Amino acid sequence: MNLQRKTPSHEIEIQKSSSNQTENIKNFLISPEIDLYISITCKDKEERSKLLQNLVKTPKEYFLRVNLTRISRNNLINYLIEAYPSYNFSLTSLENMISIQIKKALKMEIHDPIVYCDKFAAESVMMGANLYVPGVCEIGGKFSNNTLVSVMLDPQKLPKSIQYDKKHFHVANGITQIASKDYPKAITGIMVKTLQSKFNIPSYRQSEFFEKGLISDQHFQANLATRIFAYFILEYYFNNKEIPVIFDTCSAPGHKTCALAEWIQFLTKKKGDPKWFPIVSIDRSKNRLLHLKHDIDRLGLKNIEVIACKLEKLEKKYPQYVGTGDFVIFDPPCSALGPRPKLFIQKSKEDLEAYALNQRRLLKIVHKLVKPGGYLMYNTCTFAIQENEGIVAYAINKLNYELVSLPPKFRSFGHSGLDYSGIPPETKSFMRRFYPTEEDGQGYFIALLKRKNMDT
Repeated sequence: MNLQRKTPSHEIEIQKSSSNQTENIKNFLISPEIDLYISITCKDKEERSKLLQNLVKTPKEYFLRVNLTRISRNNLINYLIEAYPSYNFSLTSLENMISIQIKKALKMEIHDPIVYCDKFAAESVMMGANLYVPGVCEIGGKFSNNTLVSVMLDPQKLPKSIQYDKKHFHVANGITQIASKDYPKAITGIMVKTLQSKFNIPSYRQSEFFEKGLISDQHFQANLATRIFAYFILEYYFNNKEIPVIFDTCSAPGHKTCALAEWIQFLTKKKGDPKWFPIVSIDRSKNRLLHLKHDIDRLGLKNIEVIACKLEKLEKKYPQYVGTGDFVIFDPPCSALGPRPKLFIQKSKEDLEAYALNQRRLLKIVHKLVKPGGYLMYNTCTFAIQENEGIVAYAINKLNYELVSLPPKFRSFGHSGLDYSGIPPETKSFMRRFYPTEEDGQGYFIALLKRKNMDT
């Protein structure tokens, strides 16, 4: 695994500690606990340092998923080039995705007043998203509607070990859409419409292309996972002449649900038999599922049932689903070390260790949905071996699954899985790993598992 990449001069600097302890990030943007946690995955200190560097860098490209049920990719890219002539758009190796070259703002002045937001909002706003009311933490002064303000990460949301750097945590400038006197009375809507962000992409979320359901935002690797799943779903359908039962668990905000529906309709249409296969999308969060319901309407998708339910209560509330799943997606809560860019990463040892334990717990529940001979797609947006190969080994040895070999066209993406006790060495290439380094993208993990017909 070659994780070396030249560091752009404009990016935040990361240095090695002179101590014998784990390497630390300058200003402690990445905690020693993170370094120690991923040392099990990446033992070489120099490679690990390069990997950590990229977590707080911005990739060169941003990806959009094209809704092929409504428009061809070539037609859409021509419209985007005309609408945003200053940006470079490119085709990708996935036939429903295009990439945009990300621009870095040359200079951003800090304007008063300042609107402070949480980390999740700040990392979205610095890529050009608007700041919505739920992400606002504090306002630093009085202002009317249509006032020029700066958006910054709230210093109160930083761990004490991190030195507050206004330049680093200043993520955007924009125009207020709600007056200060109306905050926090307003609980929804746009607080600041972003005019200039730290890193720039077209404001596609405010475009007619987005509104008409022609495009969505999704990481390349997550979309690849749904493409792989769609391949096996269609193999099943055309071989058995049966509509499969499909579940997406831990599904909100629903990007995989929507991508899978689009893939199935598009690929069956290419075969001359267009279908909307039923998909049951399950998540515990009613609020996050509202985003999915909105996208289903916006994208014109059909045959998707959305269920708000904790997995722990699923068997009791929906006993009819137990043991019926031909295809089940399981993308559990994880350490989320893969998505970029990050303003900082601070997690405790206890928090990190809890992820794999929770994933095993939830997998035992999701397993009940999968029928013997059914398929389980396991994904995470992290590269930690504890949460990836460790969970696959558990599925193989405790729940009677086996890894499924992927067609060569899919094995060309990413890297093979890592050696892990309990996973047959000859099957590790069936898993696909992605690192936020030479691919200049996100950390991610994909494993397709099949439940054996007879439990032992």
